[in-house]
Amino acid sequence: MAIIEEEESDAQRPANHDGPIRPVHGGKLPVEPLPEGTLTQTFTYIQLFTMVWLIWELCPRERELTRLMQAYILGTFVCGIDTVYLYLSHQESVYQRYAGAGLDANDLGLIMALSIPFSYYLLIQNKGRMVWVYRLQLVLAGTTILLTASRGPPWRLLSPCLSCP
Repeated sequence: MAIIEEEESDAQRPANHDGPIRPVHGGKLPVEPLPEGTLTQTFTYIQLFTMVWLIWELCPRERELTRLMQAYILGTFVCGIDTVYLYLSHQESVYQRYAGAGLDANDLGLIMALSIPFSYYLLIQNKGRMVWVYRLQLVLAGTTILLTASRGPPWRLLSPCLSCP
């Protein structure tokens, strides 16, 4: 009975009523500006795409890719050694977190976590003295990740480590 009466009263109401569905801003949907980080994120994606494209174009052979991975691994030594130094000198970047080279602790943890599969691959592929460099880098990367106290990198390592033979 109440439903029927409500339907009849809606039918008798004029067209410009203030019912549950109202036109917003003169019948048009409001246009919201882009969220704050959208332009920054878009620029980051463009940079990543450009980096992948440059690697694809400039490193067509395995030798160039190996050299690129070696350069990345040797670069992580700088951040890792600086982080250990800051730990030994008790200079925290944030409360009980250490991050060398002026980096954010989470970013440093991610950088070091990404170096572990590279180092492991090169460790398996090479023989001689460079094997010890890759072993040392694996230890340094693990230590640095622990000193950054970042929660993200251990989870990001799960997939690459499970795919290793």
